[in-house]
Amino acid sequence: MDLLGMKQLIDKLVVFAKLREDEVTKCLLNAHTERQFSEFLLLLVQQSEEYGLSGDIFKQHIIRVLLTDENVFSIACESGKMTEEKSLYKLAEKEVKLVVDLLNYNFTEAAVYKQLLPYVPVVSQHSKIIEICEKEMTPQKFLQTLVESYKANGCGVICGNYMFSFVNGELRPAKRPAVVNFDDIIGCERQKRLICENIEMFISGGTASNMLLTGPKGTGKSSCVKALVSEYGGSGLCIVAVTREQYAELHELLHALSKRGKKFVVMLDDLSFDLSLENAETGYKYLKSILEGGVEGTPQNVLFCATSNRRALVTENWSDKQGTMIENGEIHASDAINEKQSLKDRFGLVVTFAKPTPNEFFEITKQLLAKRGVSLPDEHIKLHANEWELGQNGLSGRAARNLVDAIMRELKCEG
Repeated sequence: MDLLGMKQLIDKLVVFAKLREDEVTKCLLNAHTERQFSEFLLLLVQQSEEYGLSGDIFKQHIIRVLLTDENVFSIACESGKMTEEKSLYKLAEKEVKLVVDLLNYNFTEAAVYKQLLPYVPVVSQHSKIIEICEKEMTPQKFLQTLVESYKANGCGVICGNYMFSFVNGELRPAKRPAVVNFDDIIGCERQKRLICENIEMFISGGTASNMLLTGPKGTGKSSCVKALVSEYGGSGLCIVAVTREQYAELHELLHALSKRGKKFVVMLDDLSFDLSLENAETGYKYLKSILEGGVEGTPQNVLFCATSNRRALVTENWSDKQGTMIENGEIHASDAINEKQSLKDRFGLVVTFAKPTPNEFFEITKQLLAKRGVSLPDEHIKLHANEWELGQNGLSGRAARNLVDAIMRELKCEG
């Protein structure tokens, strides 16, 4: 098959039409001179280095494009709705034969490409699914492998990613996602148990509650949410972080997530409202409406988890407690107070984090040091902890980590 035959092949694709838009493939189809072919190789090599592709990199590139393609077929597979009797599946079944022909394209007149093989990137990123797809298999087996990948790993932006932000109406993967494990969060055993039990119920399709994690700063609230990815990412759990400025976009976000086959925890970090500030009341009402369910309701694959340093999510004023009329005030004090407390009631599970006691702070510090392979006398650790407490704004897990970093620096200097 020559380049003209390849172009004719790609022009026939419907389900896998993304290959027509792929820059590497387009560059190859237009490679009629040595210079144009060199430009194709340059782009292919750049893509291979970016994604850690190795071996037959053209074949691996095509497979990566297919695995990450987001179309009606791949989304239906991701959500578990695709079956062999569906018309879309039968269409994909026909097209996959053409795709396999493309994967087996022989660069007979391009010795320079074959000289690159097997390609070894600077940093390899081994993908088991690409290795499986690269093996010799029938078109039917290849399609089954694609379907299984879409269902297990997601498609499009979801494929291989677990932490997201919501930007301009689209999910955007975290470039450098924070890697946190529950084992790294010392203490908080009760809190971790409550959170995990709720999430496991959510993943299994049972009745789970929106969560509110409250407590002083640095006590592990946000870390517990991030640790959910390490613990349950393999079970299809993803996290989408939303800022308070984006609450008006929550309806749009929920609509996008409802179509996907994964489970999503929407993270509302540092949740609080001062309704005296401009635009604060708008965000408050949007969020409250969403949590109440509204007309559409919250999708079954979405759970909210908020963190807050405040016990009262909405700032309360003395005027709320007084029965006298003041400027912009309320006559019925209980109504004002109930309204401001009602947001917290929208979270079925409230988990409270507390500052560690001095003894707990010592134990946290000791265990963190042990994780770094450092064993010091208890008296030495307690001395450091007491000195650290005097210079810090209270004790917390974060303060313990900072203390351990300081001890490690000290030990390095002494060494």
